[in-house]
Amino acid sequence: MRIRFKLLIAILLVMNAVQALAQTIEEKFGTIPPTWAAQISPDGERLALGCSPSGVRAICIYELDSGDKPKLLIPPEGAKLTGFFWASDSHLLQYVSVFERLNTTDGIRDVTLRRLLSYNIETEKTVFLMRNQKSAGSMTHIDSLLVDDPQTIKMVSGYGYTIYDVSLKTGKAKIDDRIRRSVIDVVFDANGNRYDEVLFDVAAKRMRVNATQDGRKLIYEEEDVEIPTFYVEGLSPDKTSLIVNFDNQDRTGPHYISLEDGSVSPLSFDGEAVGDVSLIEDIFTGQILGYRYTNDLSQRFYFDEQFQSIANEAKLALNADSITLVSWTKDRSLFVVRATNIGLPAEYFLFDSAASSISPIGGAPPLAERRRSGGSFAI
Repeated sequence: MRIRFKLLIAILLVMNAVQALAQTIEEKFGTIPPTWAAQISPDGERLALGCSPSGVRAICIYELDSGDKPKLLIPPEGAKLTGFFWASDSHLLQYVSVFERLNTTDGIRDVTLRRLLSYNIETEKTVFLMRNQKSAGSMTHIDSLLVDDPQTIKMVSGYGYTIYDVSLKTGKAKIDDRIRRSVIDVVFDANGNRYDEVLFDVAAKRMRVNATQDGRKLIYEEEDVEIPTFYVEGLSPDKTSLIVNFDNQDRTGPHYISLEDGSVSPLSFDGEAVGDVSLIEDIFTGQILGYRYTNDLSQRFYFDEQFQSIANEAKLALNADSITLVSWTKDRSLFVVRATNIGLPAEYFLFDSAASSISPIGGAPPLAERRRSGGSFAI
């Protein structure tokens, strides 16, 4: 009985924090319209929400330290917005689908491609990234955000492994390196430091991994393989191993490959192998934060203790079936949380880790408020 009482008190404290912070947001911005996505800027000063004021997907950008009306960012004519995220404090990247007319081996063709747009908060200008490159493939693959250089990111071309430094201000790409054809993947951290390269030799039926931090050292090799047997997901939190996803007769699912000696071991959580799951990457570091799988809804588990604690707190406060930490500030003080219940639309909240408070930031009435008024708030 005492434990149940303490749990009730803890929930009520969190719920009070939800209400108090929600009032502050409403006082600043009034009613926030329904949103289909939300991203907090790395410095925590801006919140970008997916909005549709005219029935077409757009982005509303709120300055969190002011009560000014949000900036409305509409994609260029002919471009369909599919997603967005912050590459730096001043640049918001947008995924769009566009029609382009390209000169191919079969002649002139109209194709649908995925492209990245960069919006500069300070100049209020939008540019296509890789704008000086032509490709029949989609050019959206980012190798590194180069977090110490807020004006540049590393990207890879659609065909061949050419690495570019791409200006977020102008959209133009400059060749950084051309990798030999046998290389099928290169892994960078968020500062652009190269950690390894994965090679697949079709003629020799051989797959190799070279560690590249100190020269080029062979750490892993497979012989007599017809097709690649794994792909790289990212770096381990301590940067001592690659995390790869195997798909062959001997191994399946995520595993570690040590960058020191090439030893292979299953990815585990609380001492248990996680099995065949998808992984969650921190875009600021290039490191793997946790994993996810889907039953009725997406379920996520985090290796990082802070992330797992926040997910647990949010799930308890909102009584949600599924919690996703969508984005976070570089110092991990503010988190955008997506809460989902079966049969209901997803809702977005802002979690302040310093104050352990959570507030709704867009959409229908918040889960917490609905649960309390509906009389079915479980504890």
